[in-house]
Amino acid sequence: MKKSLIALLAGCLVAFVSTGCKKAASVDTAKLESAFSGAPADIKTDLDKAVSALKGNNYKLAISTMDSLIAKSNKMSQAQNDALAEAFVMANVVYTEQGAAASAAEAKAKAGELEAQAKEK
Repeated sequence: MKKSLIALLAGCLVAFVSTGCKKAASVDTAKLESAFSGAPADIKTDLDKAVSALKGNNYKLAISTMDSLIAKSNKMSQAQNDALAEAFVMANVVYTEQGAAASAAEAKAKAGELEAQAKEK
């Protein structure tokens, strides 16, 4: 079960990264919440924490929380594992995109500074 979840995660990540995205990626929290509507209390608590983090754009916390949920995959149905895997991959994609955008903005600002310094000389 755990090996198939890891294989699914790896496959999804490769698919998302290799195809790229024309529009900003997002995580479907409604699908995730629906899949876990009847989950045990300990899993539901962690899921609610992850969903709140996703809705608040705190992808680092969401990924960490979902990672702890993945460790409990043997307590979940296949549908729950699939929804969690999809959300986990998408959260990682969004988190990576945000990091890349921030790095690009920083690089552009630094280039502007260097260009201004060069003109002063």
